[in-house]
Amino acid sequence: MAIAKAQPFQDGHKRTAIFAANAHLICNHSQQLLTVPLDNTFHDLLARSYLFNEDEGVKVLMRGKGFASL
Repeated sequence: MAIAKAQPFQDGHKRTAIFAANAHLICNHSQQLLTVPLDNTFHDLLARSYLFNEDEGVKVLMRGKGFASL
């Protein structure tokens, strides 16, 4: 969440954070990549994270639905 919030461009926080996370996973020979769940809940939870620092909801969603196997 810190990478997504700290990224300085107006449109690109999510892409930058996912790119950084996937680079880490690939470098560590993971068999999974992080993806954005096709779920409207994701955007709502992400907005709550940005606006209210409520990170836990989006973290739980990403752990449960945010990984794809290679």
